[in-house]
Amino acid sequence: MLIKTYVNSSEGVSSIRKVEMYNQTSNKLIITSETKWCLLNKTTQKPTRITPEIANLFN
Repeated sequence: MLIKTYVNSSEGVSSIRKVEMYNQTSNKLIITSETKWCLLNKTTQKPTRITPEIANLFN
């Protein structure tokens, strides 16, 4: 099985992540999912924007 995951869109404090699973032999798409994510501030437990330090980890 081949699994691909990526951020499809990002707005404000939330982002939409897509996951796709493929049959590795035929390359046929088996399943897709979409989830909404948000980063929480460790102290306040409230949604917060992704900091530049975190964003730089993925560049």
